[in-house]
Amino acid sequence: MLIIFKDKNDRYSSIGWNLIKQNMIFENEKRYDYLVLGVSCFTDKDWGLLKNEYNDNIVNSNFDLSAHSLKRESL
Repeated sequence: MLIIFKDKNDRYSSIGWNLIKQNMIFENEKRYDYLVLGVSCFTDKDWGLLKNEYNDNIVNSNFDLSAHSLKRESL
């Protein structure tokens, strides 16, 4: 629900996930795959700012990629 059915100002980009836990559950003669996922993402606004900062400065020899990466991690 991070993309669809969201207000234009409440959407997310760069959505990533990793599987934390997986179990098979049996209930009423049916099987269900139970998944626990860790999810990370950026608001569209933050993603746009990061992307623009990177694209506008990557050719600049003074661009501090480490600082950019720290900013990305903090968001």
